[in-house]
Amino acid sequence: HKTIGIAYEPTWAIGAGSMPQSSYLSSQLETVKRLCTNSIPDTKVLLFYGGGVDEQTIRSLKNIELLDGVVIGHASTDFQKLQKIVLS
Repeated sequence: HKTIGIAYEPTWAIGAGSMPQSSYLSSQLETVKRLCTNSIPDTKVLLFYGGGVDEQTIRSLKNIELLDGVVIGHASTDFQKLQKIVLS
């Protein structure tokens, strides 16, 4: 049994400082998971959100059912910001 991880962020959100609505992310993640499951059977697919993760956005991201985790970018270079994300 294989496992793959996919980090997703809409192209329009990259570097924009804006976060997509949870419903939009859920829909996109559902599509990605379905495509992967159909294309590579017998593979566990882990989905991560890869953009603009901070102490505010992590709260809404934690409520997205298909999301297995997040990729923390810039905030990971600042211990206090990272700590706020982890503790949220």
